[in-house]
Amino acid sequence: MTAFVIGNGESRKNIPVDDLKKHGMVIGCNAIYRDFNPHFVVTADPDIALEISKSKYIDSNKVYTSYRDISKLHDNFILETRRKRFCAGIKACMVAIEYGQKELYLLGNDLGSTNGLINNCYKNTPCYKKNWEDDKSHEIHIPQYISLIRNNGNIKFIRAMGKQSQQIPEFAKLKNYNEINIADFISNFEL
Repeated sequence: MTAFVIGNGESRKNIPVDDLKKHGMVIGCNAIYRDFNPHFVVTADPDIALEISKSKYIDSNKVYTSYRDISKLHDNFILETRRKRFCAGIKACMVAIEYGQKELYLLGNDLGSTNGLINNCYKNTPCYKKNWEDDKSHEIHIPQYISLIRNNGNIKFIRAMGKQSQQIPEFAKLKNYNEINIADFISNFEL
């Protein structure tokens, strides 16, 4: 069983995310709902969660959030408090694992940028940083990803790598982790 965990790093720009649904479960992060309709959205940002609560998306889709007050705004919010301090990408991986997925493709999980500036498809939009701002938030998430991958040795993690994706040398030491370049990813899934 395959799942696609879709982050908002720019490496996933121009990939038709909804087309992945025919290949497996699609779990998106934060503002992805603005452009696509994944099976689930996981949000780690209270402003994005509030934005989703006012959108039409929430009326027909499940959204995981760790914000109790926001979760009460709509029946389609799923309150998830066990993962409060993790980023949406890690939380989305955990959701996929809970649904029994054994192969997780990480798309748009760039974990930083090659130039130190914000690397996000939604930069310069509400709730996101400006394109010229520094972004080092990935530094706290990398050890969390390593722990997640290491602690789930029965799950295969495949990270789609684009020119914007940050190389993480520690990932190469993990037996259940592999990388695929974006061109091969697109070709393999006929996108």
